[in-house]
Amino acid sequence: MGAPLPGITGPMMAFLETFGGIEVIVGVLTRLAALGLAMDMLGAMVIVHIKNGFFIPTGIEFVLALFAGAAAIALMGPGSNSVDALLAARRKR
Repeated sequence: MGAPLPGITGPMMAFLETFGGIEVIVGVLTRLAALGLAMDMLGAMVIVHIKNGFFIPTGIEFVLALFAGAAAIALMGPGSNSVDALLAARRKR
């Protein structure tokens, strides 16, 4: 597919997508995990999907939506029901 150093980046992206997704769902290190996922989707768009055009199944449409969602979470942060918010409230006491 053209990814640089596939022996290293493949397992690294698999780890990020698995545990980064869990971190975003639970709300632990949310901004950092979402930033990593956004960069992952940006790389996927540029390296793999952009040559296939915009529309699904092989275009950038879905990957762009994933990038936008991850970037929004990275910018806005976790919600009030996250572990990050609970830890921040404890620090303020």
